Amino acid sequence: MEKEDKIIQTAKNQVAENTLVYTFKHIGASLSTPDADIIEAQSLNAEISLILHAFQNTEGIMECSYDKATGTFTVVTNVNTDLTQVVVDINKEEP
Repeated sequence: MEKEDKIIQTAKNQVAENTLVYTFKHIGASLSTPDADIIEAQSLNAEISLILHAFQNTEGIMECSYDKATGTFTVVTNVNTDLTQVVVDINKEEP
């Protein structure tokens, strides 16, 4: 794992003949406390938007979402989609 990874894959399940569902944990997504600084929360929201955008712009992605309660991204793809480079790119982007 790289020093500053933003996401890590925690699950990959084939849910249909041509469909995979991936789960990625958002590292450092623990700003759900009532006393979280507004600027930090805005920064986190911007980062989540950028990550979602990166997934959505990848060919073969059928759907993606972020669950704030669990700090996870769910990505639905066809079986031929390789997310390796997308994850590498997300993790190397500057904050």
